[in-house]
Amino acid sequence: MSPSSDTAAIPVSQIPFRRRLRESLVAYAYLGPATLILATFWLWPAIFAFYISLNERDIAGNMEWMGFANYTWVLSSEKFLKSLMNTVNFVIYTVPTSIALSLFVAVLLNQRIRALNFFRTVYFLPYITSAVAVSVVWLYVFNQNSGLANSIIGWFGFDGLNWLNEPRGIWEMLIGAVIGDEHFRIGADVYADESPLLFMLISIVRGPSLALTAIIIMTVWRSIGYAMVIFLAGLQGIDKTYYEAADIDGANAWQKFWNITWPLVSPYTFFLAIITTIFAFKEFIGVFIMTPTGGIEYDTGTVVFYLYDLAFLGRFDFGRAAAVGFILFLILTVISLIQKMTLGRKVHYD
Repeated sequence: MSPSSDTAAIPVSQIPFRRRLRESLVAYAYLGPATLILATFWLWPAIFAFYISLNERDIAGNMEWMGFANYTWVLSSEKFLKSLMNTVNFVIYTVPTSIALSLFVAVLLNQRIRALNFFRTVYFLPYITSAVAVSVVWLYVFNQNSGLANSIIGWFGFDGLNWLNEPRGIWEMLIGAVIGDEHFRIGADVYADESPLLFMLISIVRGPSLALTAIIIMTVWRSIGYAMVIFLAGLQGIDKTYYEAADIDGANAWQKFWNITWPLVSPYTFFLAIITTIFAFKEFIGVFIMTPTGGIEYDTGTVVFYLYDLAFLGRFDFGRAAAVGFILFLILTVISLIQKMTLGRKVHYD
C-alpha cells in the first residue's frame, strides 16, 4: 500500500493539530479570493438592498425607516399586479414554446445532414448577439407602417397590425375579429385594485397583449439557440443501442421519440424549465427597447420593468423598488421549489 493510501486511511482525529491547521489555512487561502468577490459584489449588495427596502430612500441618499410598509404598498399597487400578470403571461407563452422549439431544432440538428455546423451556428448566433441589438432589429420588424411582419401579413390579403401599440389581449382580438367588434374587451370594467383575484383570472383569459406577444416572439427566437445546445448535449449522450433495439421491434419515429428520446433528455428539460422560467421572470431589455413606457395601458410592463419604473423613470423611489426586487426573489424561489417537487419527480437520470 502506498504512503498516500496510509495517510488517507488515518482518522481525522489522529492527524496532528498543526497539520490540520496548515491544510485548513491553505484551503481557505484558495477560497479567500472567490469568497471576497462574492461577499463584495453579491452578499453585501443584497443585504444593503434589503435594508433599503425597509426604508424610504431618495436620490440624495436620505433614508427614513418604514419597516415593511414598502412591501405593503407594492402588494396593494394596481401597477404591480398588472406587471405581475404581464410577467405571468410572458412566462406561460415563452417557456413552453422555447423549450419545445429548441428540442425540435436539436433533434433535427442531431441528424447527419450537410453543413451541420453552419446550421448550429446560425441557430446559436442570436443568443450570443447583444439583447439590445436584437430588440432594435425586431422593433423595426414590428413597425406598423414598414415592418416585415405586416408585409408578410399583407401577402395573404390581411390588414397590418399595430403590433407595439395594441393593448388588447390576443384572445380578445381573436374573439373580436370573429364577432366583428374591433374594440371587444373581456372584463373591461374589472380593475386590479377592486378585485385582484378576478383581475388575475381575466388577465390569463385575455392572454398577453399584442405588444407583449411581439416581445414574446422576439424572446423565443433569441432563446432557441441556448436551449438547443443543451438539448444537443443530451441527445448526443443517448446510447444508440436503444434506437437499434427499437428498430428491431418496428417502432416508428414518433414512438422512438416518445419512449426513448423524451425520457432520456428529461434532466435537460427539467434544467431548462427552471432556468428559462427565471430568465423570463427577469425580462427587461426587450420591454424597455420595444415599448419604453411599458405599453399603452402598461400592458407590456413586467415586474423588473416596474422595478426600474419606480427607481429611475422620474420616481427615484428606491425603497419600494428594492421591495419589488425581494418580492420577485420570493416568487422565483417558490416557483423553483414547485417545479422541483412536480417536474423533478418525472426526471429519468438512468
